[in-house]
Amino acid sequence: MPILEFHCPSCDSRFEKLVLGSLPPDFACPKCAGKEVRRVFSRFAATGGGGALGNGAGDSGTASAGASGCSACSSRNCASCH
Repeated sequence: MPILEFHCPSCDSRFEKLVLGSLPPDFACPKCAGKEVRRVFSRFAATGGGGALGNGAGDSGTASAGASGCSACSSRNCASCH
């Protein structure tokens, strides 16, 4: 049962919807009732044996890889940084 994310260009809002099978024919934006909603690719948090990846202090599990490391640790040299 995926939770999909949508964008409504009419009111520029983003919202999520639990989708069971296919979207209903009367699917519309919950804010403005616009019918021109588009599905967008969402960011997601990966989970491992102990829960969400990250430092556990409000970190969503997303990390920016690169020379400066990531927000998941202070050492800038963890598994999430690579």
